[in-house]
Amino acid sequence: MSDQRRSNNEIDQMISTYRDSPELLSEIFAIFLDEAPRRLQALQQAAAQRDFDSARRAAHSLANTTGTLRADDALKAARAAESAARSADGAGLEQAVGDLVQAVGEVVAAIEAYRSGAVD
Repeated sequence: MSDQRRSNNEIDQMISTYRDSPELLSEIFAIFLDEAPRRLQALQQAAAQRDFDSARRAAHSLANTTGTLRADDALKAARAAESAARSADGAGLEQAVGDLVQAVGEVVAAIEAYRSGAVD
């Protein structure tokens, strides 16, 4: 299964959960699209500076938001980043951040496809 299709499946779970509350779903997506890039940038900056405490907080925040979306790949990467930051594992943090950047990008693409009507 392609990464994009997996992200769409994850978003499909979210859509199914909130099918009776389209306004809430729209709000959740809007908040994610607004906040995730900033949090991801903060995580990348903290990781580059080896500021493990800030990286841990940013990763934890991203774990919460990706968990809300049921975006399992992004959640897994965020938790890996949080764990690496907690243990001051710079190499592990870099790997997890790279994985998270990719996974969040896939989630954003899936949300945008849904919002544009390209996905039911």
